[in-house]
Amino acid sequence: MRDELELEILIEPGYRLELLAGQLVWDRPAEVAHQRCTRRLQRMLEEYYSQIDPRGEVLASVGFGPEDSFLLPDLIYISGEQHQLLRKAFITEAPTLVAEISSPSTREKDSILKFSICERARVQHFWLLDYAGQRLQCYALTEKGYALATEGANNDILHHPDFAGLSLELSALWPQGS
Repeated sequence: MRDELELEILIEPGYRLELLAGQLVWDRPAEVAHQRCTRRLQRMLEEYYSQIDPRGEVLASVGFGPEDSFLLPDLIYISGEQHQLLRKAFITEAPTLVAEISSPSTREKDSILKFSICERARVQHFWLLDYAGQRLQCYALTEKGYALATEGANNDILHHPDFAGLSLELSALWPQGS
């Protein structure tokens, strides 16, 4: 477990550096469409969690990871019970939920590499949102690994079986003309 992490690396502003399965991965800044989608999903989740878990938080780009990885997911949710895990710029254990907004350039990394790292780290819920394909897949951790809990596309209204009362109007997530 990491108690405190002080790592200073000089890279161009806006770029992201992650340690994924022992490899340093440097990504260019997210497209505007990606950022809009992330912000919209964050607002929806904040609205939902503020009602059911006022002490919980939805945060962007807060790092975590097992020994050979350090991820900066697009969004995480930590429950009020997990709040003690939060440090200055990372959390010390797996969050309840990781949401990755997949761009055409990050689709493979998000859906294969980050998926397996989060599964191994025992993140309870992993969401993969593909804004270009207008699809949201929600996975839940089982004894055998991740299983698809629900999915939706285009103009669907997604209801998650593990989050009572959560209703996501997917059309509100997709960037229009971006």
